[in-house]
Amino acid sequence: MTQYKDSSRAILAFLNCCLHESVFIIFEYEGTRSSSKFFKVDVEKNRKEVINYFRYFDRQVLQLKQILKDAPMPIFMMPASVYSQYLYAFGIKEFKLKGLLDNDPLKQGRRLYGTSLKAFSPTEISTRAAGTVLLNAGAHSAEITQELAISNPNLLIINAEDTLK
Repeated sequence: MTQYKDSSRAILAFLNCCLHESVFIIFEYEGTRSSSKFFKVDVEKNRKEVINYFRYFDRQVLQLKQILKDAPMPIFMMPASVYSQYLYAFGIKEFKLKGLLDNDPLKQGRRLYGTSLKAFSPTEISTRAAGTVLLNAGAHSAEITQELAISNPNLLIINAEDTLK
C-alpha cells in the first residue's frame, strides 16, 4: 500500500479501485484544518464503474441461466460464500438449486445468509450419476474444478467466470 503524507494534516493510504477490488482510504488528523488541499473524487467516473459492475453481473447471470436450462440435475452452487450470494441475488435463484457445496465443515449443514440454500460437503455430489456445479470461486476455481472432476467425472462443472470471456 502506498502512503502519501499531506504536510498539514493527513496520511492517506490508497489502494486503487478495479472491478474485483476495493478502495481503502484512511485519514489521520494531525493538526489544523486546511481547505487548500482536498482529496478530489471523480463522481461521474465512480458512478460509471458502479453501473458497469452491476451490468457485468446482469450479463453473467443471463448467460448462466441459458446454460443451466439444459444442465443435468441436481444443480449446486459452489462455494457457500458471497460469490454465490451475488449470483443468487442477480437471478440464479429462479432455478431449482439443490443447495451449495463448500469444503469448510463449519459451513456445511448451515444456510447461506440471504437464501434458503443449505451448504453440503462436496462429497454430496461425488456419488451421483449426474449433476451440475455452478462454480464461482475466484482464484480457487481451477483447483476446485480439478478436485470435482476427479471425484465425479460425470459432473457438468460451469465456471461462472468463463461465461463472459
